[in-house]
Order: sequence, then C-alpha cells, then structure tokens
Amino acid sequence: MKQQTEFLMSTADTIASPERLPLLQLLALTLASFLATANETIPAGLLDQIATGFMTSEAWAGQTVTLCALGAGIAAIPLTVLTKKYPQRNLLLISLITFSVCNLLTALSTHFIFVLCLRFIIGLATGLAWSILATYARSMAPPHLQGRALAIAMLGIPLALALGVPLSAW
Repeated sequence: MKQQTEFLMSTADTIASPERLPLLQLLALTLASFLATANETIPAGLLDQIATGFMTSEAWAGQTVTLCALGAGIAAIPLTVLTKKYPQRNLLLISLITFSVCNLLTALSTHFIFVLCLRFIIGLATGLAWSILATYARSMAPPHLQGRALAIAMLGIPLALALGVPLSAW
C-alpha cells in the first residue's frame, strides 16, 4: 500500500499543479474509459453479424456481451486487491494491450468458444481498468479538483454507451 501511495503521490506531484487540471493526461484516461466500455458493449450492435459468421443463434452471440460483463464484474475487486502493489500506469497499459490482443484474436478466430473465452478475458481487463481509472484520475489532480478530474476521466463511459453500440450497428 505504501508503494502504491508513493507512486500515486509522485505522479500527482509531477502532473498536477495547484491551479489547474492536467487536461491532456485526463483526456487520455477518458479514452481509456471509452475503450474499456466500448469493448464490452460494441458486440451488442453486431449480434446478427456475429451469429451469422459463427453459424449460431443471436442469443448465443449475445453471450459475447454477457461474458465480458461477467469478467468485469468478477475481476474488479479481486484484481484491484491483487495488483495494488504495482504501478497503476503499467496496469492500465496492460489492460489496453489485453483489449488490443484479444480483439485482434477475436477478429481472426473462426471458433466461437475461443471468442467467448477471449471476451471473458477482455472483461477481466475491463474490470482492472475500471478499478484503476478512478484512483489514477484523482491522483493526477490537486485535492480541490479531484472531482472534476474524475468526471473528465469517466466521461468515456457514457460516450461509449451512447455512441459505441449505435456506431457498431451502423
């Protein structure tokens, strides 16, 4: 815990100024929260294409969303506890790399069960990312601006929910 606190404090000291928010860094976290949420929900707009491509029902194709959500729900608290000793920036990068690799493998896969396993792994990475984003955003801002920093970083979630599924369906 001490190591994580020291890391967060050193990050906050180098990024935050007493008068303003580190907007560019917070927008990077906004993008990360957008990607984490979009990764979970985009298949909902593609269920008929997924079902056709894998020759399965739309109900089974919907399990791509379900397993991702399940992984995120299962992972958030345990992964937060297990990884608290590690630098948050590195863990967030690992989450984003996991999204990328699993999405690439999903795009190349011809086996639906493998895709379901990948979607669960994406969910685990999503749970980890969500647990990191809030703490990391707050650590970047001075105490009186931490609420704003959190709001900016988490803006990616409603954007992904509002835009991700419709754009994927389009």
